[in-house]
Amino acid sequence: MSESQKRDLLDRLAGCFPVYSETGGSAVAAPVAASSSPQAKVDPLDALMEEWSRAGQERRDQITRTLASAGIVPVPAAGGALALEIAERVTMPVRPEQIDDFVRGLDQLWKELGGEGGTADFNRLFKLLGMLAAAMRDLHKFLWEFWRQSAPRELQANYASGFHEPFERMVAGYLRSDEQCSSRDLAVEIEKTKRLMLGVCVAVRKGAEEFGRSHYQTFAPENIENAVVIEETATDRAKVRDLGRKAWEKYSTLSKHMTPDSIDQEFQRAFAGVMTAWLRSRS
Repeated sequence: MSESQKRDLLDRLAGCFPVYSETGGSAVAAPVAASSSPQAKVDPLDALMEEWSRAGQERRDQITRTLASAGIVPVPAAGGALALEIAERVTMPVRPEQIDDFVRGLDQLWKELGGEGGTADFNRLFKLLGMLAAAMRDLHKFLWEFWRQSAPRELQANYASGFHEPFERMVAGYLRSDEQCSSRDLAVEIEKTKRLMLGVCVAVRKGAEEFGRSHYQTFAPENIENAVVIEETATDRAKVRDLGRKAWEKYSTLSKHMTPDSIDQEFQRAFAGVMTAWLRSRS
């Protein structure tokens, strides 16, 4: 308490005690002296800090609960208040609707993991988030670059990612509660990447089948012989003279321009065709 505040308090208390006047000697109440200085305005925050410094643990807990109920500070955890390093970096749920949303999120996490629920370790929860974010970032970068190089241009225009800036920057904005990145927007983009990943997995198997079937139809010995018979306008391969030699010549003609690059391009066409059909069927 400042000196001016002490003096003002003593002046006010003086009116509560009798004093003797110099003229009559009778006891009269001393007049309340006017404060020699105007009442200084006390900053509520300074008053709170002063109260906190003098308060015991019980009073401090009461102050914390009052501030938490007003939504000024996070609700204290069961084991005590959050460490300052955590409180400065994590916004904990305070309002009832935020707490309900947090509980629903944890329940959903346990449901997706097929578990029966339980108490989640706070430290491990964030370590898991970091590992999943790193994996998703790398998958996202690889898949969309692969899509850009492999998919037909017309399909690229219809099925594109909204991540015009790096994936990690968008997710970081979401974690900071950026209004331009809602939960729905992020979920839509993640679903696109997941669908693309599934499409790639399907196309690897189905695309290989399509490529193998096409290659067999072109280069299988019996198919080459049948092509020679058709070219000779014969009704029976037995009527074609030198069928073996002519079939070899036909094979040589078909494989003349076959190179590793051409085979790779043929496989990519089969792959892109399967993936395009799969994505369109689920758009």
